[in-house]
Amino acid sequence: MTASSANVRTMLRTYGKQLTNAKRLARFRQALGAAQPSDDVARQAKRRELVERIAREIIENLIVSSTRSAIVAAILQQLELEFGYEYIFERGYCLNSA
Repeated sequence: MTASSANVRTMLRTYGKQLTNAKRLARFRQALGAAQPSDDVARQAKRRELVERIAREIIENLIVSSTRSAIVAAILQQLELEFGYEYIFERGYCLNSA
């Protein structure tokens, strides 16, 4: 799946707005005292898991896309530093040049 950089920016902007709105709602609920401590912890854990899953999906889509961005370059550089190999990502395949 290839995504244009405009689509990716739009998607990230939408996620950013949703994240901001969620934080505002959480602060509002906390100010009202409506959230119970155990319920709030469970919600935060579930939300954190969802954010991580979405972030993972975004990163995977960016890495295999045909366009290269600064984010992808930084991720690939970090992978190369950690593992000592140059990685090349193509649709469905990951090749290292060891």
